[in-house]
Amino acid sequence: MRFSIYSEIQQHPGQTPEQLYAEVLEQVVNADRLGYDAYAVVEHFFFPKFSISANPTAFFAAAAQRTKNIHFRTMLHALPYHNPLVLASAIAATDILTGGRYEFGVGRGHGWIPAKAGVPLDEHARPRYEEAARGLGRGPLDCAHRNAPRLRGEHADGRSCSHLVLIALLILLSVNSFGDLSPRNEEGATPKKPDKWDG
Repeated sequence: MRFSIYSEIQQHPGQTPEQLYAEVLEQVVNADRLGYDAYAVVEHFFFPKFSISANPTAFFAAAAQRTKNIHFRTMLHALPYHNPLVLASAIAATDILTGGRYEFGVGRGHGWIPAKAGVPLDEHARPRYEEAARGLGRGPLDCAHRNAPRLRGEHADGRSCSHLVLIALLILLSVNSFGDLSPRNEEGATPKKPDKWDG
């Protein structure tokens, strides 16, 4: 049996964002020390009373530098508010920076977000989400072809992801130039990544 921790990263009265993030990072470090399998957070926008977790990938990249084995999980990326190809590149970079410990899910997000994000919650919301999910599936590696894929569909504008290839390659080269950032166990070996999450 595996145990994980979930946080909404809620900011309480009298608490600064800096204090909150420092406390949550400390929780992640302790969870890693105690052998927890994963630390999960939400991705949430425009409602700090509920959560200030607007950038889980950046948070987990920071947490990875302080931990060795714990996995990081976003529950979930709200696809209607992302260019799916840009999100795919961010996920790929996070996977590199966490040593392969990043996990995520996708969904449509909370009902109070769309108006503030400029995305109407109407009859086009579900098709827009499904279109984004198909685009996310292409990911940055598929962009490495000469004829880079483009987002096409009723809600897309044909944007190419060819520029994302350069970004992903620069990140990979930067990581390699600083050495292997993979987590190590006490013997100095890289722990084997599980074939699947069985939680």
